[in-house]
Amino acid sequence: MAKQFTDQPLLTTADATDVIPIRDISAGVDKKTTVSGLAAAVAANIPSGSVTNSMLATSAGQPGGAWEAYTPTWTGATIGNGSITGHYKQIGKTVHFRFKFVIGSTTTQPTGGVFWKISLPVAAAAAEYAGSGGGYGFPIGVWYGENPGTSGYAGTLPIKDANGVYVGYTSATTGAQAFISGSSWATNWYLQGQGTYEAA
Repeated sequence: MAKQFTDQPLLTTADATDVIPIRDISAGVDKKTTVSGLAAAVAANIPSGSVTNSMLATSAGQPGGAWEAYTPTWTGATIGNGSITGHYKQIGKTVHFRFKFVIGSTTTQPTGGVFWKISLPVAAAAAEYAGSGGGYGFPIGVWYGENPGTSGYAGTLPIKDANGVYVGYTSATTGAQAFISGSSWATNWYLQGQGTYEAA
């Protein structure tokens, strides 16, 4: 008795060049295709809009998962009893990020003209910052800071290099792009920001 196809041993791990029997309906004959060929055909024939949010994997790091935590580095500063937190979501080469830090009574802020620089969760593509003028690139996000209940401030996050952004604002004197530096923020003041960029 001829052995049925379903009686064949199970292949648990297939290589891209392994073959699969297939019926060519238009030609009316049996043929074969490779595993990679079948995968390409399936991908090319997924109806538009058929992949929904409910189908996405929701574990950490997956497109449908919650944003992952990261701890931003505030260049030239010691957080002390302040706090600094960050979260990000990477989908392919696109990275969305946000951060917040609160000044504590023992926080030591950058001094000596050092610009405030916040680290990114994933290295940025060179296209984001290469060839930039004045030592910084195009803004990839925005920030808002506040002396709680008294006054608020806002600005942009120009990318400095693959690893971080400056905290920028428009100079009231020249109207040009400037950056926060020095220790001018007091206890309980906070700054938060968010942005999007291309990963390396």
